[in-house]
Amino acid sequence: MKQILIATHGKMASGIRYTAELIVGRSEEITTIDAYVNPEDDIEAQFKEYFADHAKDRIFVFTDLMGGSVNQKLMKYAESENVTLITGTNLAVLMQVMMSDEDVTDVEIEEFIDEARQELQWVHLETEKKTVIAEGKIPASEAASGTASEAETGAEQKEENSEIQDVTEAISELSVKEEAVQLEKKRWGTGEALITAVKCFNREGKETSMFETGDKIQFQIFYKVNQTVKEANFGIGIFRTDGLHCFGTNMLIDKCPKFDLTQDGMVELTIDAWNLLPGEYDLDFAIGAEGCADIDYYKKMVKLQVFSELTDIGVVRLSHSWKVSERKKDK
Repeated sequence: MKQILIATHGKMASGIRYTAELIVGRSEEITTIDAYVNPEDDIEAQFKEYFADHAKDRIFVFTDLMGGSVNQKLMKYAESENVTLITGTNLAVLMQVMMSDEDVTDVEIEEFIDEARQELQWVHLETEKKTVIAEGKIPASEAASGTASEAETGAEQKEENSEIQDVTEAISELSVKEEAVQLEKKRWGTGEALITAVKCFNREGKETSMFETGDKIQFQIFYKVNQTVKEANFGIGIFRTDGLHCFGTNMLIDKCPKFDLTQDGMVELTIDAWNLLPGEYDLDFAIGAEGCADIDYYKKMVKLQVFSELTDIGVVRLSHSWKVSERKKDK
């Protein structure tokens, strides 16, 4: 059975539900959680109870902000196969899911989101003439005759549309070239070997892109060899999406045994405890060799999302403990 959970900061959840049901019709499958309206509300308990009650249902979760605490608290539930988490919610995508079946595919969800993005528009009216008419500076009859004269310019409009089409095609070609330029900026190297894919697994061995602070992460780095690489060196760079360089290392720094690349294969990197705090992270992966330029450097190859139930601040969670020792007063 399909279920919809709308959870937002404040009363946006109940408000957007009211509007959606006004258009689509009342739906018993929707639950709303207006977070932080009352200080005593325990939203984590509400989330836990909701997902326990609907463990066998197909659940669509809508939140307001990607980086908001509501979305962060719900990310761990999105690891379940029966849960789809959509953030940055607007009315259009919510109504699409409301009207869909519970077996809606991931491809259809992506289409719903793309269509919903199109609803976010700057309504840029050409109002100069309308304003003049509204102020009475041009009689309505003259405005009507103007409309008739516009009909006589159909041929000119057709020619103009053709010119617009030519410009659009030219822009499309430029876009393709720009994408190629951007790829060059994102990836470079001499090409003797190439990274073909990177897979990420959590401590349970499940492939995912969402991890909890402190989680164990294993990366499987697949590569293709075009030419033998002597004393190969694999590396990783971890960046927060605001550009902060959080961590970087490679096999040379870690003093791993030297080896050559002679055929296609895979390298595993295990991070025993991902102690970076919640947020989005871009990961660079690279192949190099001692004493030479990059063989393959792939910038922002992988994006990870990190969540946590704790609310510590900063960049990294350091292992720590607290101890209170009361000092006895002198008599």
